[in-house]
Amino acid sequence: SGTEYMAVTPWGDLYPCPQFVGDEAYKMGDVWQGVTNTALRDCVLRAVNWDGASLEKLVLRDCDLSESWLTECRLKQLALEDCTLTQTNFFRTPLAGMDFTRCRLSGLVCTENGAELKGAIVTPEQAVELARLLGLIIRP
Repeated sequence: SGTEYMAVTPWGDLYPCPQFVGDEAYKMGDVWQGVTNTALRDCVLRAVNWDGASLEKLVLRDCDLSESWLTECRLKQLALEDCTLTQTNFFRTPLAGMDFTRCRLSGLVCTENGAELKGAIVTPEQAVELARLLGLIIRP
């Protein structure tokens, strides 16, 4: 969404995909000024398929990305702030340098060895959740 194609309304407004047309929270700009909104706020992006997308210089604030597919994506300067990532699929998407410390993580989907997670920035509590994902048994 918003990387290989965009929805353009008859009046020239730009949206990341047709399902968001008319919702001002998703409006990214217009054909005259280009993309002017690189921050999406308070968005419900549940089950959105962003497979293979190149997401650059984008800020997602207070967004729900639960059950979304971000597989084999290229992430460059993507900021996630206070987002919910429940069963979000990051299969083969390198997350090195991604800061998840302000997000809610649960049941992320990645390859069996969790290679996508190498270099991701998380809190100690999130690290426990991710350790379980990798099959570690944590005891007090």
